[in-house]
Amino acid sequence: MRSVVVYVAIISFTLGIAWQSIFRQNTTFVVFLLVLSGALALLVLVTRTIRPSFTFKSLIVLLVIVTVFILGVLRMQIAQERSDISLQELLIYQDSQVEIRGVIVSEPDKREYSTNLRVKLLSVDGNDIETAQSLYVLVKASAHKDFYYGDVVQVGGKLEKVKNFISEDTGKEFNYVGYLKKDGIQYVIKRASVTIKQSNTSTGLRGFLFSIKGKYLSVIEQNIPEPESALAGGITVGSKQSLGKELLEEFRKTGVIHIVVLSGFNVAIIAIFLTYIFSFAGGNIGRVLAAIGIILFALLTGGGATVVRASAMGLLTLMALTVRRKYAVLRALFVVGFAMLLFNPATLLSDISFQLSFVATLGMILGLPILQSKLLFITTRFSLRDIVSATVATQIAVSPLLLYYMGEISVVAIVANTLILPIVSISMLVVFLTGVIGMLGGALAVPFAYAAYALLHIMISIVSALSQAPFITIGINKFNMWWVLLSYLAIGIVLWLYKPTRYNTPVNVI
Repeated sequence: MRSVVVYVAIISFTLGIAWQSIFRQNTTFVVFLLVLSGALALLVLVTRTIRPSFTFKSLIVLLVIVTVFILGVLRMQIAQERSDISLQELLIYQDSQVEIRGVIVSEPDKREYSTNLRVKLLSVDGNDIETAQSLYVLVKASAHKDFYYGDVVQVGGKLEKVKNFISEDTGKEFNYVGYLKKDGIQYVIKRASVTIKQSNTSTGLRGFLFSIKGKYLSVIEQNIPEPESALAGGITVGSKQSLGKELLEEFRKTGVIHIVVLSGFNVAIIAIFLTYIFSFAGGNIGRVLAAIGIILFALLTGGGATVVRASAMGLLTLMALTVRRKYAVLRALFVVGFAMLLFNPATLLSDISFQLSFVATLGMILGLPILQSKLLFITTRFSLRDIVSATVATQIAVSPLLLYYMGEISVVAIVANTLILPIVSISMLVVFLTGVIGMLGGALAVPFAYAAYALLHIMISIVSALSQAPFITIGINKFNMWWVLLSYLAIGIVLWLYKPTRYNTPVNVI
């Protein structure tokens, strides 16, 4: 009963956030829900005094649903009010030429034709920003100039409100407004002229980690040619700056883009590697060191939703081992998802990577036991059955979302993942050694660089070959949200009929 209440509460909180995100209800709606909650509480008390029964337990669950739903609505309302304040503060400058002064507060995102900078405003047209609410602007600067986290910059250009746009790849409208709003950004300056006033003023932990990351990527670029070096940066620290649009499209069409953008699979490998490295310290000390390493890695990569989710689940695993408690992976996933939404509720509907990461992990947890028991004809050598089962489970889980957002799914994803995933872990290790040894002593990294290049070249060759095959994707352009809901309802019914139980078994692995 207790576990059911936990899941029901988290789902209700999530639904409250989704409801408020879509309908933006006012306080009248919240008051109505509070009255309803109070009435249910009275019914619970009356029912309990008569006799605890099934009705009593049902009312308890219903009370939890309504109460936590209200909390979800209120949490989203607070986020929306802060967003509205940010919007109003800069409204008087909208669609006009401005001179702003600010500090770069995220790692610069270098693209093919521009570099995207998330700038926290210090002043606009000489007027200091005095509001308690931090204001951020997306600045599209030159791709030919280097910028760093912590740089104080002066930016000139037209301040425009962020707008949605039609994606060239899918032909669908991309919710760019919501995607940036979750990071506190509602305005953009395109084709900005940017002058660095103070270089890398941040001496904090993130600034230090980003500088280490920059040196690491520089060593990789010096020792491994393109595009293999770009892939090396992608699979180890989530950097995809030099992959190019064409190669990224090939990875997307073959269903292996997740390895480039640092998925939960990559993070799990890092977590296992860190746990093994620090095991020499023994017991709890080794786990604490591994936990610190996971946190530092998440910060170094920029802390995207996928990395945060996977890192948090890795930390819960280490915590369970430390306190000698069994680790229930499904419960951990829901708790981590709840914590992420509590911190930033706008993530729920605006961050596609969060949605795909959560659903893919949920699909693997629920579907893997079923598929492993059905795919007995696949050999267990090289963990092939596990790889195929995990790939099929995650592909089924994410397909409705991919059809909704992208309008297509890959038909070669299972083949591509089966061929590539066994190489990824070895490639990550060799690339990591190339970068670290290269930072310590250049020439010593050469043998590892050759090995890394060979493995990365094999991965790219597999992707390129599969991407040339005819009919590698299935496209359904009119796959709307109703079809998504019906698809997940059908998947849920199948899971219920098979009644998988292994995912409820506590496990002690990441």
